[in-house]
Amino acid sequence: MDPSIEDRQKSAIESAESILKSSFPDLIHSVFGYGAIDIDPRHLVVWVMLKGRPEDIPARAFPPNGPVWHLDPARTAKQRELIPTIVAMAGIVRECFRDVGWPDAHNVSVGFDSDERVERFGGWTYFK
Repeated sequence: MDPSIEDRQKSAIESAESILKSSFPDLIHSVFGYGAIDIDPRHLVVWVMLKGRPEDIPARAFPPNGPVWHLDPARTAKQRELIPTIVAMAGIVRECFRDVGWPDAHNVSVGFDSDERVERFGGWTYFK
């Protein structure tokens, strides 16, 4: 019997968090996901909470698979320096979902933000 969609989500997130924490120990605070995946897996959103000064980390950053996302002039120099790492981390997360047989894994929404910023602005309610 195939694992449930919830089991696959849990497995992929645990794997992603483990890989990211070992690969980027100074950057990764946590990884979690939510969404109405029982309705459709495309509703999943994965968040990677980053350690560091909030002003150095892009807010609510969702790197697309496109080439110009990093050129946003509103980003600070420190934020722009972090973009290639964020893009690489998003790829790792999507690979973990691919490895568990997630439908359309290459299009999983992966967001990044500062753990400190999220806590400062209400924790879970920050994402609403």
